[in-house]
Amino acid sequence: MVNRGFSGRRRIVAQTGPIGADVLASAVGSRSLDEVLSAVERREILAALARACGQRTKAANLLGISRSRLYRRMEALGIRLDHDT
Repeated sequence: MVNRGFSGRRRIVAQTGPIGADVLASAVGSRSLDEVLSAVERREILAALARACGQRTKAANLLGISRSRLYRRMEALGIRLDHDT
């Protein structure tokens, strides 16, 4: 089974620049790789949403992903904006 989220995660991490081994080691601790990647992905999505003032289309463009993919990732990661009901 292919992890379809990996390429998106790789793209998000690539946009933030290389992450040093010391940062990864402190982030991993006793967490699984999936948990670490989800945490990085969540942080980058939230940062893009902040830079885009909550505009999801603009945030998706900043992340280099489609708006529908951003919506799916936000749902999977439990990210909700104040005006979501």
